[in-house]
Amino acid sequence: MKQTIPYNGSNVMKINAYSMIYKRKSVRKFDKALSLTEDELTAIKEKLKTLVPYNGNIKTAFRIVPSSATTCNRDEYCLLAYSEAKDDYLLNTGYML
Repeated sequence: MKQTIPYNGSNVMKINAYSMIYKRKSVRKFDKALSLTEDELTAIKEKLKTLVPYNGNIKTAFRIVPSSATTCNRDEYCLLAYSEAKDDYLLNTGYML
């Protein structure tokens, strides 16, 4: 679904960023043969700590949790992204990922 809003700068970017993030959510089936090792999981968590934000004034946090702890049960783990709801927060989160 495409929304049309008169161009006034950041509104267009917010809608486009949300659409792009929403479209990219996973629809694949998890293959247990491709499970992450503890070392791989640790490496991913460490990499998340080094992500550079688009806007450093927006607080963000990322967590990797077992899918059983979420409403999404297709995969082994889920990446949860948290952000302050400030101007361009969706753009900021998308940029980091």
